[in-house]
Amino acid sequence: MRIKNTIRGKSPNIFIGHNNYPKVRVGYLLTQKYNHNDDPKFFIQNKLNIPAIIQKRRQLLNSTTNADIKNPKILDKAQLVAKSSNPVDSEITLSNLKANFTTDNVNMPFGPTGQLQSIRITENVKINKAIDKITSDTDIKAKDGLNELTKKHIDEYHLTKLLSVGTLGKNPKLVPTKWSITAVDDIIGLHAHEEVLDYAEMNFEIHYGDYLGNKYIICFFPGAYSYEFIEIIFPKTKDNSTDDFVIDSDFEYTEGRTKYAFETAGGYYASRLPIIQYLQQKKRQSKVIVFRCITDDYTTPLGVWVVREGVRSCLNKKLNVDESKAKETIFKLLQKWGMNNPKKAIDKSKLLKESQKSLKRFF
Repeated sequence: MRIKNTIRGKSPNIFIGHNNYPKVRVGYLLTQKYNHNDDPKFFIQNKLNIPAIIQKRRQLLNSTTNADIKNPKILDKAQLVAKSSNPVDSEITLSNLKANFTTDNVNMPFGPTGQLQSIRITENVKINKAIDKITSDTDIKAKDGLNELTKKHIDEYHLTKLLSVGTLGKNPKLVPTKWSITAVDDIIGLHAHEEVLDYAEMNFEIHYGDYLGNKYIICFFPGAYSYEFIEIIFPKTKDNSTDDFVIDSDFEYTEGRTKYAFETAGGYYASRLPIIQYLQQKKRQSKVIVFRCITDDYTTPLGVWVVREGVRSCLNKKLNVDESKAKETIFKLLQKWGMNNPKKAIDKSKLLKESQKSLKRFF
């Protein structure tokens, strides 16, 4: 006989797995005492380190059930949690509770899991007026709804919830969280990209910084918009057990990408979003190159929000360097951070080669 547990608390989010799609696992995340367990912006603002973030995420119970992506029984309560402006007072009954801890390179980790038997929402859910309006209009396409809500200052974390549980578009369906995160980054980024193409070219800038064991160099070169993301995975790290540095890259020219960025995956889109928003804010376009170094200080995968927020924080740290010193500056920073052969990473960059050729022609 299965032992059933009834737990009351607050549900801040829904997690949807992608294995066996279109049959998926739907998880109601619940914590008995909400303390920003599901809030990356809180993590950043309060400078939480990896152990502190893991401690918060361990407090999230994931009560799961099997579902088809178009299962209306699941959509009902999941959509209320996703639409809500605040974590929702809930009561769940579950069985087969296991005290494990799941990590992922795209999704945020969470704590114990159990088999969901029932869920009851025990409060009147408060929903933002803009969210209520857009999600009630089935004539609005999902991507248009996301862009409209972005204009209303609904952040990408809330948008991911809305897309994931099928609140947007004509035919509501569940979308795995992993896919929703990248889709939101991509859709919002592409919309801003269209605006950026109308702006004048930006002067050279170089930014740098680090967050949770991830180090970044961001270069803006004069020219029509293009973007390149170079990921350097240090040896003997979570994703690289070898003795050598692993270097992956993806890029796009002015027209953007038509295929998924397979080498750098979700990190590519998570980095591109704040980059394009930065250009949008400055009303400029630029050739942009981002170097991401994944060091051994990044001990536990926490999700691609680490990339998104890490890049955002770096955009506030600008070096006073002339464009002619760009390559030298990148080399010195990579060397300082522990890369034994920075030239290998620099030579990987297509856009840097093009920018250096343009600079030589200029002089």
